[in-house]
Amino acid sequence: MIEFLSALLLAYHTGRVPERYIHETQAERESRIHNIAQAQADECLQNRIPGWPLKACVALGTTITQYESGLLEEVHSGARTGPGGELCLFQLHRAVRYIPIAKYAITEAERLDSVGTDLDHTRNCVRLGMRIVRWHISRCKIKYEGGSWSTTINLFAQYHQPTTDCYPVPFKTLSDRALTYNRLMLKLPSK
Repeated sequence: MIEFLSALLLAYHTGRVPERYIHETQAERESRIHNIAQAQADECLQNRIPGWPLKACVALGTTITQYESGLLEEVHSGARTGPGGELCLFQLHRAVRYIPIAKYAITEAERLDSVGTDLDHTRNCVRLGMRIVRWHISRCKIKYEGGSWSTTINLFAQYHQPTTDCYPVPFKTLSDRALTYNRLMLKLPSK
């Protein structure tokens, strides 16, 4: 799965990011993208989401990183942050420290250790981003339901802009994310 996901992410990055915004050699980019695929697959293998198949976990994390960061090297390395100081490929917001359940909470030190393109920092970023995904799945009691459209839209909405009642605030990007997730689910191998 890792090599397959790495090839998909590299193709995505090549098609999405104009060459003038690529500030790394082809070898550096391939290595960095491979680290993303490795970290995402490892995280989903080691920390399964109860009731969700492996490829659904991988597709969730991959879709979030694509939309939150565009897989840009500047975001991955921490050289560029989000408008609210969001960090890493998952754009971890400072508010994650207020998650009230200890097993999902993220300290500021953990958040700061999520930036860097090497495999260890990439794993930190993915681990923390997927911890937030698991928090929203638990908090909102979101079930896999075969990857239904409404389920994934709600999960992406909660990740992007959480609500206390777990009902998504609609915006167009949610449909785009759900479509990307569903397409990725069809492409990913089961193991």
